Amino acid sequence: MRNMLTKSTTLQSNLFTYNYGEALFTNLTYTKKGLGVRVSGKRVSNMDFRSDRAVTGNRLLINYLPAVNRQQTYRLATLYPYATQPLGEMGGSAEIYYNFKPKTKLGGQYGTTIMANYAAVSDIDRTNLDDTLGYKSDFFAIGEDRYYQEVTLEVTKKISKK
Repeated sequence: MRNMLTKSTTLQSNLFTYNYGEALFTNLTYTKKGLGVRVSGKRVSNMDFRSDRAVTGNRLLINYLPAVNRQQTYRLATLYPYATQPLGEMGGSAEIYYNFKPKTKLGGQYGTTIMANYAAVSDIDRTNLDDTLGYKSDFFAIGEDRYYQEVTLEVTKKISKK
């Protein structure tokens, strides 16, 4: 019984491939007084690493794969965050922050912050192989399936001291 469970769950983990894992995460930021810009990109392929290969789901994961989407606050999206797909994904995001100074027409008495965000994550393009590697993938080839996409516009303004 143990061997059957191991084979079926390993199939779910990395599809019986001996393909090397690859990951690239890059983050570029620029700040100036009142302005902030952030651009992130990521590619992950076969990065499912566990302390026990027979376990499925989100249990016993050793590695941490960060998501490129915005960490939401005070929204329904906080309850259902995007989870990185360890078998393969490619994505990116961009955020722009702008602070209007206090005591200006758009800033009001306490100032105003505007943030715009866009994030998208897709599958990687794979070519199946008939050997133990399972598949090959060009590093910058994006797949057809879109896993996640968001557009956010947020305006933060303090109305009073209370």
